[in-house]
This record gives sequence, C-alpha cells and structure tokens, in this order.
Amino acid sequence: MRSSDTKGGRSALDNETHPRTNLPGISTCAVLVRMYVASALAFSNTGAKDTEEGFFLGFPSYWNIFAFYVVVAAPDGSEWYVLLLMVALSALSVMPLRFVYPNRFDRLRWFFIGGGMVWIASILLITLLYPDAPRLLVLASLVYPALYIVLSLWLDRQTVP
Repeated sequence: MRSSDTKGGRSALDNETHPRTNLPGISTCAVLVRMYVASALAFSNTGAKDTEEGFFLGFPSYWNIFAFYVVVAAPDGSEWYVLLLMVALSALSVMPLRFVYPNRFDRLRWFFIGGGMVWIASILLITLLYPDAPRLLVLASLVYPALYIVLSLWLDRQTVP
C-alpha cells in the first residue's frame, strides 16, 4: 500500500485486522493471547481424554472454526458479541465439562461421524462461495456444531453416576 492511501490522516496499515476483530480499546494481541493460553491449558491437561467413555474434558479448542464463522457469519457491528463468545469459549476450554470424543464414542457414532462429514462439506461449499455464500447455508451449517454441543452435554449427564 502506498503511503498516500490514507483515510482521515491514518494509514490503512494502522489497522491491519479484519473489521470484525477491530475491538475498541482492545488490542488484537490481547485477544489472541487469551485464545492461545486457553488452548495451551486445555491441550496440556493430561487427564483431558477419557477414551474409555468416549469423552474429553473442556470445550474443544477449535479456534480455526471460530475464526471461520466470525468471518462468514458475524455481521458488522458485532465485535463485542464476538469478544464475549471468545471469552466464554476460552473459559469453557478449561472447565471440567465433558464433550464427546467423536471417533471414540460408541453410542451415536453414526451421528458424530456422518454429521461431521456433512458439516465439512457445507463449510467447504461456503468457502467456495465466499463472500457470496447464502446466509441460509451459513446458518444451516451451524446446526451440527450446535447439536454436537447439546448432545455432548446431554450424554455427559447420562453417563455420570
């Protein structure tokens, strides 16, 4: 970018972040550090995987999926909602909640593996169509992650003695 490309005296290089991550008064670095620390804590927990029952402890650190949906689904002006969701997911990453380990969970394996395959196909299609992906397709692709979370929490309650 040329130095003459400015808006209101500011260089376009002053804000190199995606518009939806431009949070007033909050540095992008602080947001990223929170995600990395939550992921590091979750991944370093040696007791997080309970493969016998098919669960792992803490919300999965799927920040790439979070970022995908922020880019394709978050409307302009939703920066604070994105931040609140990011903080909530960071907290869930280190909380003692159990989530289904999809390829190790015997019950409903067909749902977790088959649904995951359909979901992957939908996000690939959204990626190919981006930025013109139909809003309905983007919203429909959120059904599987939502069902995964709800079913994980419900199945965890069913298996706790």
